[in-house]
Amino acid sequence: MPQKGAARRQSLAMGMLDGNESRYTKAAAARKFRTRVAKLMAFVLLAILVAHGIKRVYFDVETVSSYGMEEIEVVSPDDDVVRSPKSSMWWRKKRPAAASDASQTFFFREKELYGPPEQDLQTVIISEKRGSRHEETVIFLHGLAQHTWDEPMSDQLGERFPTVRWLMPQAPERVVSVRHSETTPAWFDMQKFPYVNSLDEDPAHLYESARLINSIIAAERSELIRALRERGGLDSLSNHERVRTSQWIDVGDVNDGALGTVAERHWASSRIILAGFSQGGVMALLTGLTSQYRLGGIVVLSGFMPLRSKLASLVADLDRSTMPIFWGHGQSDPYLLHDDALESMELLQASHPADSGLGGLGMSAIEFHSYPGLEHSWFPPEMVHLGNFLARIFQTRDVGVTQDDQ
Repeated sequence: MPQKGAARRQSLAMGMLDGNESRYTKAAAARKFRTRVAKLMAFVLLAILVAHGIKRVYFDVETVSSYGMEEIEVVSPDDDVVRSPKSSMWWRKKRPAAASDASQTFFFREKELYGPPEQDLQTVIISEKRGSRHEETVIFLHGLAQHTWDEPMSDQLGERFPTVRWLMPQAPERVVSVRHSETTPAWFDMQKFPYVNSLDEDPAHLYESARLINSIIAAERSELIRALRERGGLDSLSNHERVRTSQWIDVGDVNDGALGTVAERHWASSRIILAGFSQGGVMALLTGLTSQYRLGGIVVLSGFMPLRSKLASLVADLDRSTMPIFWGHGQSDPYLLHDDALESMELLQASHPADSGLGGLGMSAIEFHSYPGLEHSWFPPEMVHLGNFLARIFQTRDVGVTQDDQ
């Protein structure tokens, strides 16, 4: 005869029920214990995260279910954010790997490439020619152990492009291994020459320098927007330029404290060329490809491709495959070898990473010039080719260039 009332409760407490009831009671107690542990752990995690200013706690649904909270209510239209109906805690469903990777890349760029710079760089500025309007900007990054005056472009091409404003930032002083660990202007460290990428890379200083350069790009973008507004804003542009910015006209302002609507920022960025020699060319390639807004073009003089196993993932969700790149390299360069430049080209142009995991950016608009006999330097014919490249981007009248030069 079944036990009832106080006698039954006493039997439950003493474990004196029949086998089936005893097993049921133990299983129920175990589930209750796991649920309490899960809630306690969640409470502790929530307290820690709230203390750090985080308003929502994210877990995988599978993790939640394993702690006995199977009843999950989907509350967002895209089935991305979910919560337990028995608590106010929020959980994130597992996303497909590609979406998760893109999200991680976005936050990585925000922190490592677009974050606040550690210092302000001294920058030499050569304004547009007298009587001309500021319509384009070229930012030139010098090489290892060089200075702002070690740049050829403003002197060689200034007359040809009177509306261009030229910026030459000075790299920070840092200890450089290949220079016997002396302190010298450098964008990043290098171990030895000739340079071998697989044995010699300095990601921390590459990212640090990218943050410095991105701050200059942002400031110059604002200068171009101010100049544009002074002459009537986007309505003053040619029909061709208005078509290029039309897809962003209705996006409106960006509430990040910087100047310009989305359309104005895209237009201004398209009028900026990031150029560099040697280490500066490496930084121009890295920063230009990963910039927040697509730039007008990149110039690499005697450089190489950095971050060969990572760069493709850094730009995978950006529209960069058709970005114009000018690359000039001497065949007799003893420091940054011509063969390494060719390898860099192949890795940039490959549509998929190699078996080694390197490259795979699918770049389709690289203009490569190889110069017989030229060492680690530049020379006048290279500047002519570079001028033609700039003229195509800026769509300016080709002043003072013969058909033979072109």
